[in-house]
Amino acid sequence: MTSQLTLGLAIALLAMPALATSQTNEERASIAFEQAEQAFVRKDYLAAGAAFDEAAALAPHASVYLNAAEAWELADNPVRAVMACDQARARGPLNATQTAALDAILGRTRPRVARLRIEGDPTARVRIGNGEPELLPIERVFAPAVVELRIVWSNGAEGARHVTLAAGEERVEVIRDPSPTERPSPPPASGVSVPTATWVFFGIGAGAGALVGVLGGLTLDAQTTFNEEPTWAHADTFYAFRASTNVAIGLTGAALLTGAIIWVVDAAVAKRASREKTETSAPWATVATW
Repeated sequence: MTSQLTLGLAIALLAMPALATSQTNEERASIAFEQAEQAFVRKDYLAAGAAFDEAAALAPHASVYLNAAEAWELADNPVRAVMACDQARARGPLNATQTAALDAILGRTRPRVARLRIEGDPTARVRIGNGEPELLPIERVFAPAVVELRIVWSNGAEGARHVTLAAGEERVEVIRDPSPTERPSPPPASGVSVPTATWVFFGIGAGAGALVGVLGGLTLDAQTTFNEEPTWAHADTFYAFRASTNVAIGLTGAALLTGAIIWVVDAAVAKRASREKTETSAPWATVATW
Protein backbone atom coordinates (compact mmCIF):
# COMPACT_ATOMS: atom_id res chain seq x y z
CA MET A 1 0.00 0.00 0.00
CA THR A 2 1.32 3.46 -0.78
CA SER A 3 0.72 6.75 1.01
CA GLN A 4 -0.15 8.21 -2.37
CA LEU A 5 -3.19 5.96 -2.67
CA THR A 6 -4.27 6.80 0.88
CA LEU A 7 -3.96 10.48 0.07
CA GLY A 8 -6.18 9.91 -2.97
CA LEU A 9 -8.99 8.71 -0.71
CA ALA A 10 -8.64 11.71 1.59
CA ILE A 11 -8.86 14.11 -1.36
CA ALA A 12 -11.94 12.27 -2.66
CA LEU A 13 -13.67 12.53 0.72
CA LEU A 14 -12.93 16.23 1.10
CA ALA A 15 -14.24 16.92 -2.39
CA MET A 16 -17.70 15.47 -1.70
CA PRO A 17 -20.63 17.83 -1.02
CA ALA A 18 -21.13 18.75 2.63
CA LEU A 19 -24.57 17.20 2.99
CA ALA A 20 -25.75 15.31 6.03
CA THR A 21 -26.08 12.04 4.13
CA SER A 22 -22.72 12.58 2.41
CA GLN A 23 -21.06 13.25 5.75
CA THR A 24 -22.41 9.96 7.04
CA ASN A 25 -21.03 8.19 3.98
CA GLU A 26 -17.68 9.92 4.49
CA GLU A 27 -17.46 8.65 8.03
CA ARG A 28 -18.45 5.14 7.02
CA ALA A 29 -15.99 5.18 4.14
CA SER A 30 -13.16 6.29 6.45
CA ILE A 31 -13.94 3.50 8.89
CA ALA A 32 -14.09 0.92 6.10
CA PHE A 33 -10.81 2.17 4.64
CA GLU A 34 -9.05 1.94 8.01
CA GLN A 35 -10.38 -1.59 8.45
CA ALA A 36 -9.15 -2.49 4.97
CA GLU A 37 -5.66 -1.17 5.69
CA GLN A 38 -5.51 -3.10 8.97
CA ALA A 39 -6.65 -6.30 7.27
CA PHE A 40 -4.08 -5.76 4.50
CA VAL A 41 -1.26 -5.36 7.03
CA ARG A 42 -2.19 -8.63 8.75
CA LYS A 43 -2.44 -10.27 5.29
CA ASP A 44 -6.15 -10.99 5.55
CA TYR A 45 -6.62 -10.09 1.91
CA LEU A 46 -10.21 -11.34 1.64
CA ALA A 47 -11.28 -8.98 4.41
CA ALA A 48 -9.15 -6.20 2.94
CA GLY A 49 -10.72 -6.54 -0.50
CA ALA A 50 -14.24 -6.51 0.90
CA ALA A 51 -13.53 -3.47 3.07
CA PHE A 52 -11.88 -1.56 0.21
CA ASP A 53 -14.93 -2.32 -1.94
CA GLU A 54 -17.18 -0.98 0.79
CA ALA A 55 -15.13 2.21 1.13
CA ALA A 56 -15.14 2.68 -2.64
CA ALA A 57 -18.90 2.22 -2.83
CA LEU A 58 -19.39 4.94 -0.21
CA ALA A 59 -16.74 7.31 -1.59
CA PRO A 60 -15.93 6.25 -5.16
CA HIS A 61 -12.35 6.96 -6.15
CA ALA A 62 -9.97 5.27 -8.56
CA SER A 63 -7.21 4.78 -5.98
CA VAL A 64 -9.54 2.95 -3.59
CA TYR A 65 -10.63 0.56 -6.34
CA LEU A 66 -6.97 0.04 -7.20
CA ASN A 67 -6.30 -0.88 -3.56
CA ALA A 68 -9.20 -3.32 -3.75
CA ALA A 69 -7.80 -4.85 -6.94
CA GLU A 70 -4.44 -5.43 -5.27
CA ALA A 71 -6.10 -7.06 -2.25
CA TRP A 72 -8.32 -9.32 -4.38
CA GLU A 73 -5.37 -10.46 -6.46
CA LEU A 74 -3.44 -11.40 -3.33
CA ALA A 75 -6.57 -13.20 -2.10
CA ASP A 76 -6.42 -15.29 -5.32
CA ASN A 77 -9.72 -13.91 -6.59
CA PRO A 78 -8.93 -12.78 -10.15
CA VAL A 79 -12.57 -12.08 -10.98
CA ARG A 80 -12.95 -9.49 -8.22
CA ALA A 81 -9.50 -8.09 -9.04
CA VAL A 82 -10.45 -7.49 -12.69
CA MET A 83 -13.78 -5.96 -11.65
CA ALA A 84 -11.99 -3.57 -9.30
CA CYS A 85 -9.52 -2.63 -12.06
CA ASP A 86 -12.45 -1.85 -14.37
CA GLN A 87 -13.91 0.44 -11.72
CA ALA A 88 -10.56 2.12 -11.12
CA ARG A 89 -10.13 2.85 -14.82
CA ALA A 90 -13.71 4.13 -15.09
CA ARG A 91 -13.30 6.40 -12.06
CA GLY A 92 -9.92 7.83 -13.18
CA PRO A 93 -7.88 9.76 -13.86
CA LEU A 94 -4.91 7.68 -12.70
CA ASN A 95 -1.38 8.97 -12.55
CA ALA A 96 1.48 7.14 -14.25
CA THR A 97 2.36 5.05 -11.17
CA GLN A 98 -1.25 4.01 -10.61
CA THR A 99 -1.74 3.22 -14.29
CA ALA A 100 1.34 1.01 -14.27
CA ALA A 101 0.09 -0.79 -11.14
CA LEU A 102 -3.34 -1.32 -12.69
CA ASP A 103 -1.88 -2.65 -15.94
CA ALA A 104 0.34 -5.03 -13.98
CA ILE A 105 -2.59 -6.43 -12.02
CA LEU A 106 -4.64 -6.85 -15.19
CA GLY A 107 -1.72 -8.51 -16.93
CA ARG A 108 -1.64 -11.18 -14.24
CA THR A 109 -5.38 -11.65 -13.64
CA ARG A 110 -7.12 -11.05 -17.00
CA PRO A 111 -5.76 -14.27 -18.60
CA ARG A 112 -7.43 -16.22 -15.77
CA VAL A 113 -10.96 -14.89 -16.28
CA ALA A 114 -13.57 -14.55 -19.02
CA ARG A 115 -15.55 -11.44 -19.89
CA LEU A 116 -19.11 -11.65 -21.23
CA ARG A 117 -21.15 -8.79 -22.66
CA ILE A 118 -24.84 -9.27 -23.51
CA GLU A 119 -26.50 -6.64 -25.68
CA GLY A 120 -29.33 -6.22 -28.15
CA ASP A 121 -33.09 -5.88 -27.64
CA PRO A 122 -33.46 -3.14 -24.97
CA THR A 123 -36.82 -4.55 -23.83
CA ALA A 124 -35.43 -8.02 -23.08
CA ARG A 125 -34.54 -9.07 -19.57
CA VAL A 126 -31.79 -11.62 -18.92
CA ARG A 127 -31.19 -13.71 -15.82
CA ILE A 128 -27.62 -14.95 -15.41
CA GLY A 129 -27.58 -18.16 -13.40
CA ASN A 130 -29.63 -17.62 -10.24
CA GLY A 131 -29.36 -13.82 -10.44
CA GLU A 132 -32.16 -11.32 -10.87
CA PRO A 133 -33.46 -10.41 -14.35
CA GLU A 134 -31.60 -7.41 -15.80
CA LEU A 135 -32.07 -5.11 -18.75
CA LEU A 136 -29.44 -4.92 -21.48
CA PRO A 137 -26.62 -4.24 -21.93
CA ILE A 138 -24.99 -6.44 -19.29
CA GLU A 139 -21.28 -6.99 -18.80
CA ARG A 140 -19.81 -9.48 -16.36
CA VAL A 141 -16.50 -11.08 -15.48
CA PHE A 142 -16.49 -14.81 -14.73
CA ALA A 143 -14.13 -17.56 -13.80
CA PRO A 144 -13.97 -20.10 -16.65
CA ALA A 145 -17.30 -21.92 -16.54
CA VAL A 146 -20.52 -22.76 -18.35
CA VAL A 147 -22.90 -19.86 -17.73
CA GLU A 148 -26.65 -20.29 -18.01
CA LEU A 149 -28.55 -17.39 -19.56
CA ARG A 150 -32.34 -17.18 -19.42
CA ILE A 151 -34.16 -14.48 -21.35
CA VAL A 152 -37.70 -13.11 -21.32
CA TRP A 153 -38.81 -10.78 -24.10
CA SER A 154 -41.48 -8.12 -23.71
CA ASN A 155 -43.87 -10.17 -25.86
CA GLY A 156 -43.69 -13.10 -23.42
CA ALA A 157 -41.37 -15.30 -25.47
CA GLU A 158 -38.69 -17.09 -23.48
CA GLY A 159 -35.37 -18.67 -24.31
CA ALA A 160 -32.31 -20.17 -22.67
CA ARG A 161 -28.71 -20.76 -23.55
CA HIS A 162 -25.58 -22.18 -21.94
CA VAL A 163 -22.43 -20.24 -22.80
CA THR A 164 -19.05 -21.89 -22.27
CA LEU A 165 -16.48 -19.29 -21.25
CA ALA A 166 -12.77 -20.09 -21.39
CA ALA A 167 -9.95 -18.38 -19.51
CA GLY A 168 -8.84 -15.21 -21.28
CA GLU A 169 -11.92 -15.13 -23.52
CA GLU A 170 -13.99 -12.02 -24.19
CA ARG A 171 -17.37 -12.69 -25.76
CA VAL A 172 -20.33 -10.62 -26.95
CA GLU A 173 -23.78 -12.20 -27.13
CA VAL A 174 -26.48 -10.29 -29.04
CA ILE A 175 -30.18 -10.83 -28.35
CA ARG A 176 -32.61 -10.02 -31.15
CA ASP A 177 -36.32 -9.36 -30.79
CA PRO A 178 -37.85 -12.66 -31.94
CA SER A 179 -40.15 -12.67 -34.93
CA PRO A 180 -43.35 -14.73 -34.67
CA THR A 181 -41.69 -17.62 -36.52
CA GLU A 182 -38.76 -17.57 -34.12
CA ARG A 183 -40.75 -17.58 -30.91
CA PRO A 184 -40.26 -20.83 -29.04
CA SER A 185 -43.23 -23.16 -29.48
CA PRO A 186 -45.08 -24.44 -26.44
CA PRO A 187 -43.65 -27.62 -24.92
CA PRO A 188 -45.16 -30.82 -26.31
CA ALA A 189 -47.84 -32.55 -24.30
CA SER A 190 -46.33 -34.94 -21.83
CA GLY A 191 -46.79 -38.59 -22.69
CA VAL A 192 -45.09 -41.96 -22.74
CA SER A 193 -43.34 -42.89 -25.96
CA VAL A 194 -41.99 -46.43 -26.00
CA PRO A 195 -39.23 -47.05 -28.59
CA THR A 196 -39.68 -49.88 -31.09
CA ALA A 197 -36.63 -51.74 -29.81
CA THR A 198 -38.18 -51.86 -26.34
CA TRP A 199 -41.33 -53.48 -27.75
CA VAL A 200 -39.16 -56.02 -29.60
CA PHE A 201 -37.28 -57.04 -26.46
CA PHE A 202 -40.46 -57.04 -24.37
CA GLY A 203 -41.95 -59.36 -27.00
CA ILE A 204 -38.93 -61.64 -26.77
CA GLY A 205 -39.23 -61.61 -23.01
CA ALA A 206 -42.93 -62.47 -23.18
CA GLY A 207 -42.25 -65.36 -25.56
CA ALA A 208 -39.44 -66.63 -23.39
CA GLY A 209 -41.69 -66.34 -20.36
CA ALA A 210 -44.31 -68.48 -22.05
CA LEU A 211 -41.58 -70.99 -22.90
CA VAL A 212 -40.58 -71.04 -19.23
CA GLY A 213 -44.12 -72.15 -18.36
CA VAL A 214 -44.09 -74.96 -20.92
CA LEU A 215 -40.60 -76.20 -20.05
CA GLY A 216 -41.33 -75.90 -16.36
CA GLY A 217 -44.33 -78.22 -16.75
CA LEU A 218 -42.27 -80.71 -18.77
CA THR A 219 -39.53 -80.58 -16.14
CA LEU A 220 -42.02 -81.43 -13.38
CA ASP A 221 -43.42 -84.32 -15.46
CA ALA A 222 -39.91 -85.64 -16.10
CA GLN A 223 -39.08 -85.40 -12.42
CA THR A 224 -42.23 -87.33 -11.51
CA THR A 225 -41.40 -90.01 -14.08
CA PHE A 226 -37.84 -90.27 -12.75
CA ASN A 227 -39.09 -90.60 -9.16
CA GLU A 228 -41.43 -93.41 -10.19
CA GLU A 229 -38.88 -95.18 -12.39
CA PRO A 230 -35.31 -93.97 -11.69
CA THR A 231 -33.44 -94.91 -14.85
CA TRP A 232 -30.57 -93.16 -16.60
CA ALA A 233 -32.81 -92.29 -19.54
CA HIS A 234 -35.41 -90.65 -17.30
CA ALA A 235 -32.64 -88.80 -15.44
CA ASP A 236 -31.20 -87.44 -18.68
CA THR A 237 -34.66 -86.26 -19.77
CA PHE A 238 -35.26 -84.50 -16.44
CA TYR A 239 -31.87 -82.72 -16.47
CA ALA A 240 -32.33 -81.66 -20.10
CA PHE A 241 -35.75 -80.10 -19.39
CA ARG A 242 -34.44 -78.40 -16.22
CA ALA A 243 -31.46 -76.89 -18.08
CA SER A 244 -33.75 -75.66 -20.85
CA THR A 245 -36.07 -74.08 -18.27
CA ASN A 246 -33.16 -72.24 -16.62
CA VAL A 247 -31.99 -70.93 -20.01
CA ALA A 248 -35.50 -69.70 -20.79
CA ILE A 249 -35.70 -67.94 -17.41
CA GLY A 250 -32.39 -66.19 -18.08
CA LEU A 251 -33.50 -65.19 -21.57
CA THR A 252 -36.75 -63.76 -20.18
CA GLY A 253 -34.94 -61.61 -17.61
CA ALA A 254 -32.28 -60.43 -20.07
CA ALA A 255 -34.85 -59.45 -22.70
CA LEU A 256 -37.04 -57.52 -20.24
CA LEU A 257 -34.01 -55.75 -18.71
CA THR A 258 -32.64 -54.79 -22.13
CA GLY A 259 -36.01 -53.40 -23.20
CA ALA A 260 -36.25 -51.33 -20.02
CA ILE A 261 -32.72 -49.94 -20.45
CA ILE A 262 -33.42 -48.94 -24.05
CA TRP A 263 -36.61 -47.20 -22.91
CA VAL A 264 -34.83 -45.19 -20.20
CA VAL A 265 -31.92 -44.20 -22.46
CA ASP A 266 -34.25 -43.21 -25.31
CA ALA A 267 -36.29 -41.00 -22.97
CA ALA A 268 -33.13 -39.28 -21.68
CA VAL A 269 -31.83 -38.66 -25.20
CA ALA A 270 -35.19 -37.28 -26.34
CA LYS A 271 -35.36 -34.94 -23.36
CA ARG A 272 -31.85 -33.62 -24.02
CA ALA A 273 -32.58 -33.14 -27.72
CA SER A 274 -35.76 -31.24 -26.89
CA ARG A 275 -33.88 -28.94 -24.51
CA GLU A 276 -31.12 -28.28 -27.04
CA LYS A 277 -33.70 -27.52 -29.73
CA THR A 278 -35.40 -25.01 -27.45
CA GLU A 279 -32.11 -23.34 -26.60
CA THR A 280 -30.77 -23.15 -30.14
CA SER A 281 -34.09 -21.87 -31.49
CA ALA A 282 -33.85 -18.75 -29.35
CA PRO A 283 -32.78 -15.70 -31.37
CA TRP A 284 -29.20 -15.32 -30.16
CA ALA A 285 -26.06 -14.44 -32.00
CA THR A 286 -22.43 -14.56 -30.92
CA VAL A 287 -20.93 -11.61 -32.74
CA ALA A 288 -17.43 -11.61 -31.32
CA THR A 289 -15.09 -13.92 -29.44
CA TRP A 290 -11.44 -13.25 -28.99
